[in-house]
Amino acid sequence: IMNITDLDDKIIDRANETGITHTELSTKFEQEFHEDMRALGVAPPTVLTRVTDYMDEIVEYISSMVQKGVAYESNGSVYFSVSDFTSDKFNGVYGKLEPENVGDEAKLAEGEGNRFTQATHGTSDKRNPRDFALWKATKDYETEPSWDSPW
Repeated sequence: IMNITDLDDKIIDRANETGITHTELSTKFEQEFHEDMRALGVAPPTVLTRVTDYMDEIVEYISSMVQKGVAYESNGSVYFSVSDFTSDKFNGVYGKLEPENVGDEAKLAEGEGNRFTQATHGTSDKRNPRDFALWKATKDYETEPSWDSPW
């Protein structure tokens, strides 16, 4: 089984820069990826899924996380709450695969933590810099894809 991430901020930005749709861009790179895998002698997956094929299920799953109290809505986006997940209520262990990186500000700035910040949006929608987006509000309906959601 293989999943293809055919939509994210970088894909949307690059598609807008090049004047094509996010679908055209992700399809182009997916085809190139499969060509590279064939050239390397890697067997194709028996099942291939794409993120955009499961948006209804993603909305449903995120809704369940909000209902359980480990995620919250803010200005049309939904964030995973690291502090709620690790609270006594859930006793979750956040970062257990790489515990040495928990709280590493440099690592946080490299990734998702840097995308929705005061510098890029005037104010942060996140309660905590360690929280990360599960669903992002559409910023521009003319240049970004969007899906129906409760947020």
